[in-house]
Amino acid sequence: MHFTIIHTNSFHKVIYCVDVSGCAGRRFDGVGAISGGGATSKLLTNYPEPQRGEILDFLFKPNFGAALHILKVELGGDAQSTEGCESSHIHYGWDENYERGYEWWLMKQAKLRNPAIKLYGLPWGFPGWLASDTFWPYANTSILADYVVRWVKGAKQVHNLTIDYVGIWNEKPYLKDYVIELRSLLDYEGFSNVKLVVGDLGVPGAWEVAADMLGDKAFTRAVDIIGIHYPGTDSDSATRASGKALWSSEDLVLSGKNVAKEINRNYVHGLLSGWIGWNLVSSYYDALPVPGHGLMLANQPWAGHYQVNDPVWAVAHTSQFSSPGWTYLCHGRGVDHLKYGGSIVSMRSPSSANITVVVETIDASSIQNATLYFNSSQPIKKLHIWRSRIGREDFVYLGAYRLINNKLTLQLGIDEIWTVTTLQRGTKGNTSNIPPAANFPLPYKDSFEGEHIGTEAYNFAQQVGVFEVVEDAADPWNHVLQQMSLQAAVHWCPLTMNQPITYIGNYNWTNVRVDVLVRFPAVNASSGAIVGARVRSGGCFTALSQGIYASLLHHKQEAHISLDLARTRTLSSVSVPLVINHWYILTLTVQDTRASVMLDGRTLMTTVIPTEESMNGFVALGADTLGLVQFDDFKISSSD
Repeated sequence: MHFTIIHTNSFHKVIYCVDVSGCAGRRFDGVGAISGGGATSKLLTNYPEPQRGEILDFLFKPNFGAALHILKVELGGDAQSTEGCESSHIHYGWDENYERGYEWWLMKQAKLRNPAIKLYGLPWGFPGWLASDTFWPYANTSILADYVVRWVKGAKQVHNLTIDYVGIWNEKPYLKDYVIELRSLLDYEGFSNVKLVVGDLGVPGAWEVAADMLGDKAFTRAVDIIGIHYPGTDSDSATRASGKALWSSEDLVLSGKNVAKEINRNYVHGLLSGWIGWNLVSSYYDALPVPGHGLMLANQPWAGHYQVNDPVWAVAHTSQFSSPGWTYLCHGRGVDHLKYGGSIVSMRSPSSANITVVVETIDASSIQNATLYFNSSQPIKKLHIWRSRIGREDFVYLGAYRLINNKLTLQLGIDEIWTVTTLQRGTKGNTSNIPPAANFPLPYKDSFEGEHIGTEAYNFAQQVGVFEVVEDAADPWNHVLQQMSLQAAVHWCPLTMNQPITYIGNYNWTNVRVDVLVRFPAVNASSGAIVGARVRSGGCFTALSQGIYASLLHHKQEAHISLDLARTRTLSSVSVPLVINHWYILTLTVQDTRASVMLDGRTLMTTVIPTEESMNGFVALGADTLGLVQFDDFKISSSD
């Protein structure tokens, strides 16, 4: 079959050479996405089957959906890092647990689908015991390096996961001595295969890595990859000349248009040979910061509903038809700008037996006819063509075509992505059986039984501190939810936050009743427990969040209703006798402009909510100070 194009004078015509046998550009390192920064995959873990498996297939299965080459995960540090906190493998100096959180599970699911996928861990924050300064982790570089290497070792020994890349500290300063020490310890512990991505900084700070390598052989040896965040498809001349691989180690996932531009033009402009998007899957509540920035949307586990967004198909045009280790062709010989807007990149397999060309015309000025002229020492018998028209059609197979005089002409519209490849593969998958969307169900209850020790409870999104399912010391058959953090983390956020809190539910809730059992352990107890309703802000500004909060304070023998976590705006308070290691039933009811608190079924206080205050928001559980507090038999119901 011939690929026939009807030419008209109104279309611009340009020939682009694809010189498969000519000079080589840089090594292609792959495309990937980030789970973290933070807690972006939280709600995915408790999706029902088969929907959870379908979502994971769309992300990781080779030659299917996004077919990612790299999975970058947050190396949890008990610190708020955008959408929530991810649990550390070492909460305290005397504690170590490699079953916490969900990133281990996610990495294993990715490897199950694609054994060749590369794994990359990066800390956003660190548990407080590592450093006395909550904004600087490098006071003892040996302890910090050991902490990270233990994570790499735990991945291998506990989960049989080989970590391929490790970063330093997300979007924060690196310390050269620490980078060198981390490299040395990884080598000593038998992990010389782990490559260091140094920087993970935005511009212009990312350019400092190349400058710091000048005259410093030890630092130069330690740096394998310079990681740049949001490079705007460019890099500076010194960084390009550094001899190191350059990655866009965090880039924006907003739409298929921006992803297509980034993946292609990052290399055309900046020689960035790896692309990693934030984030993998938007599996967090929409009302938390930066909603919807994922390859996929999966934040309704109670309904099983998910969405395959067009960034998946923008990624697929590259990922399904290439692999890390392929080589870019040279600029002007398969890598170039399109004359009337857009770009072209070409890659060949290690044996040069296969070639993939990706063309994008995002925001092009006009329709254009691009003739690809193939120069290859090996005859190209057939080319397979895929096309996406952003907003109109996603990832459509157009068929297999033979070259005419080594030429193929494509009629390129505006905002399109094309893949031309010798590879006879590619799969879109079926999305026709996805369950419909549904609101968070009421009534709702969770006794935490059946949930794995060390994990967050289903549907909770911890914002400050760490809330984990643990065994009840008095009854090992009983599982309870316990706030774990004893001191402030080394923060990624700009504010120190000392009042642990976790959110759940529907941000639009107004009138709710919350019942929960509360207990203060005998050792390391928090000064109080908190139940909230109509709770507003999350993320880095959780500490400033407004809402209706009921506080039970054993150290003061008081109960309060307030409009903020810090109780600077208290509406009502009352004295109440409280003892350690005793279960209390704490109830908060909010209805229209009234709030009431009950303890063990007895009303403690009722107050009027000012009409100008927030009238909707999440339900929350929290601790008054950093320290242990336990919850059980949690229930939410409507108070209408």
